[in-house]
Amino acid sequence: MFEYSHCTFCNIVSGAEWANIIYQDEVVMAFDDIWLRGADIHILWIPRKHHTPLQLLNDGELNGYLLKTMATWGEKHCQGGFRVVLNNGWIAGQSQPHAHYHLLWRTWGLSVNFI
Repeated sequence: MFEYSHCTFCNIVSGAEWANIIYQDEVVMAFDDIWLRGADIHILWIPRKHHTPLQLLNDGELNGYLLKTMATWGEKHCQGGFRVVLNNGWIAGQSQPHAHYHLLWRTWGLSVNFI
């Protein structure tokens, strides 16, 4: 069984671990990813309560709220648009068990070919 004390994002929510918090309310939190990975802005958006990615996707109300909040923030702060990514599972690149969206924005190399 998974112990939430071993979840970095749960520890950030509780204040046990530090993060540069960009946005928070009673339901969701956003903070800088420590790895920019090719973006000028790389922010992780999470539900405060621990969910796996599939649990989050199956909770339409929570997922909709998180996406709407993230999109509103992105429209205000990411001129020209932004990219949103959700990984599910280690093979897909999910490094934390806590569901999280990546909001990415960059000002350079705007002509990108995505697979």
